Amino acid sequence: MRLYLDTADRTAAENLLATALFTGVATNPTIPQRAELGGSAIPDIYRWATRAGSKEVFSQAWGEDPATLVRRGRELRSRGTEVVVKLAASRAGTQACAELAAEAVRSLERAARSAGTTDQDNAAVVATRSRATLVITVTPS
Repeated sequence: MRLYLDTADRTAAENLLATALFTGVATNPTIPQRAELGGSAIPDIYRWATRAGSKEVFSQAWGEDPATLVRRGRELRSRGTEVVVKLAASRAGTQACAELAAEAVRSLERAARSAGTTDQDNAAVVATRSRATLVITVTPS
């Protein structure tokens, strides 16, 4: 099992990565915004996370259609070999994930959870079919 930090908090992430319990950092477009960093902070997060020992940095592609998701996934992956492209578990995300996987771009599909529901089983089936990787993320408090 691999654990990842779901955060844009550099200090918290660097301290937790130093424990060697976590494989890397996971982000999506809203995490930097909640940390008041803005969406343009994702390249900076990649830099400090890899310098702190993150073996993988999950960056989420955004868009409504497979072509946009694939284009953004390629852009994210161009940042470095540690990038794994995260996609929402949707029809468009599944198509984009399969296309990126065919290009040897590491990717995963993320199922959103809401109170009282669990989408992990459905996400596992979808991700397996599209050759994605499943992970567990931890949000530092």
